[in-house]
Amino acid sequence: MSGKDSEVESLSTAKAYLESGQVVFIDIGRSEMSLSSSALRAQCRNGHQSWPTATTPEILQYIVDHKLYHSI
Repeated sequence: MSGKDSEVESLSTAKAYLESGQVVFIDIGRSEMSLSSSALRAQCRNGHQSWPTATTPEILQYIVDHKLYHSI
């Protein structure tokens, strides 16, 4: 299968998911788009004390409540 054929097949599959309602795109806003769980974990692992300000209060509370990062 050529690259073009593979791309067309991928787009067709994505379209099927979107039309089925299994996948929904939402606008989360510019500031939230910059959040990265990988970067947050790295900050925690490296002992950055300012990591809580790198996420929203709701996400921070979820992380703390569920003890997601052991360095907290």
